[in-house]
Amino acid sequence: MQSKEILAAAQANGCIVFSQIPGLAAAGALIGLEADPEEQGKLVAVHALQVLQGQKVHILPVREAKRVMLKINQKTAGQLGLTIPPDIASKAQIVK
Repeated sequence: MQSKEILAAAQANGCIVFSQIPGLAAAGALIGLEADPEEQGKLVAVHALQVLQGQKVHILPVREAKRVMLKINQKTAGQLGLTIPPDIASKAQIVK
């Protein structure tokens, strides 16, 4: 199912959508937790170089993004009748 279809089905049924898909909070998901795409690309590049240098894929360490952004869609929150507490809103990027 495509992202827009998921959002439409959720909105039609009054469901809340949390996502890690970049841009989905801006498209209508209530909350997005998005890793920095540039950092993710660099992490993938490190793995690719290690594999090309002969390292076995199954022994490579799991690498996590350090720069992660919490995004909250204020319009979606309003449509759902939710109020975002100020202490949470202050830690997030608010999407309108």
